[in-house]
Formats: sequence, structure tokens, C-alpha cells
Amino acid sequence: MSLHSGALGHIFAIPNFGGHMTKDDIKTLAENALHHACSFMQDALGQKHGDIAGMFFTGEKEDEIQAIFEDYIRTEISFKELPTE
Repeated sequence: MSLHSGALGHIFAIPNFGGHMTKDDIKTLAENALHHACSFMQDALGQKHGDIAGMFFTGEKEDEIQAIFEDYIRTEISFKELPTE
């Protein structure tokens, strides 16, 4: 696992899941992706606080984006090359 620190001081763990991901792993990765996306945009805009993102991405919006990211992760996994021996 590696750590990433955004300009806002947020520290995100970037896990290496290897070849297998559980449903919870996929959910966690999708949540981290949303946090990273928000942090990236906040950094670019010079925003020093995540309050607006916290209000904007709640409820239905958060659920929709979470579902899209989870679907994308599952798609990437399904196309991932299997290791050769």
C-alpha cells in the first residue's frame, strides 16, 4: 500500500489488491476515487477546504457516482490480463 498526500493535506491510502478484490475492496476503491477526484479539483481551484464537496456529494449524487466507479472497477477487473506462469 502506498500513501498519497494532496495539497490540501488529505492522505489517501492506495492499496495494492493484487489479483483478488472483494465487494468491500471495490467499494473502498470507488470511495477513494471520489475523494481523489474532489481533492484534485480542489487543488486546481485553490480551494483549501472540502466542505463544498462534502455538501455536494451527498445522497443521490454520491450514490450515483459511487455506482459508476464501482461498475468501472469491475469492468477493469474483467478485462485484466491473468498472470502467466
